[in-house]
Amino acid sequence: MLPLTAKIASIASGASRCIPWLLMPIRPAGLLLLLSALGHAQTIPADKLGAPASPSLLLYFVASDCPVSNRYFPEMERLSSRFSVPTLYIYPNTYETLAESKLHQSSFGASPADARTDPSGDLVRSTGARTTPEAVLLTRQGTAWHVAYRGRIDDRYIHIGLERGHVEHHDLEAALTAVSAGRLAPPPSGPAVGCAIMGAK
Repeated sequence: MLPLTAKIASIASGASRCIPWLLMPIRPAGLLLLLSALGHAQTIPADKLGAPASPSLLLYFVASDCPVSNRYFPEMERLSSRFSVPTLYIYPNTYETLAESKLHQSSFGASPADARTDPSGDLVRSTGARTTPEAVLLTRQGTAWHVAYRGRIDDRYIHIGLERGHVEHHDLEAALTAVSAGRLAPPPSGPAVGCAIMGAK
């Protein structure tokens, strides 16, 4: 899997046959636009999540009735603890209440205080999350959160009901390692496997 910078260069090189301006050096503003097109420039107002003033924030989109999501709780907790990153568990499906979400958190050993619902669908739309489980790593930039990574936690699942014997790609862990070192998070090496989000339209 190519790193993001190489991916940008490859896209620019291939598209330059049709779009001459891509032959020109990409300035920071242009790079931001290109990153946005690749799904790496979504932002969320910092006060919307009510999170502590930290440089990063990890969101896990989960669902109480998704077996894949439930299977990942130990790994999600492990990663949050290892990187000491503030974490919120987002229950985006409209049929799940906050009270039910908090109870579900407790049953899987996660803090009920970290549970959030998304009845308006704002977080789903602003992050681009589509599946439970799916991770979104945010970094603070001024008064907004910037989506540094969105995608699967790892490649444990080939598809629903079929797991690998061992994990080969720790996508979220690689993203957390990169961001904690001040580097761009590498994109996920494959799609998230799980249950479709049934959120607000």
